[in-house]
Amino acid sequence: MTTTFATLFGIVVLVALVVPMVRPRGVDSMIRQARKDGDLSKLSRMLCATPVATRADSIDQVCTRLWNLYERELVAELLTKIAPSTDDMIVQYWMRQVLEIEPEIAAETFTIGFLEEHFNPEVASKCGRRGCCG
Repeated sequence: MTTTFATLFGIVVLVALVVPMVRPRGVDSMIRQARKDGDLSKLSRMLCATPVATRADSIDQVCTRLWNLYERELVAELLTKIAPSTDDMIVQYWMRQVLEIEPEIAAETFTIGFLEEHFNPEVASKCGRRGCCG
């Protein structure tokens, strides 16, 4: 009985250690994959499907992580994918960041039509990391 219990306990511990290492970790996995192959489709679908109450925070967290990893081209491209599907003001903040801090990336990624349709400079000027007043 003691040997059986010890064996079962060992298996449980082994599974508890191995499963998290091989199982994708949600957003972390999607960010890693996007950095690896440039495919933002899973990440953009996940962000657009996030409940409205937490979507802005999720968008901000993903953009912040990519931005801090100097994946600014990916941030700009991600914004072009999610802006048509959401009116979260944090998108305005991040678009302004790209336009002001990485104008070359913005010029390569944001078309005039995209900016006319999805960028609101008045709202963006009132937005910061802690929210938007407008």
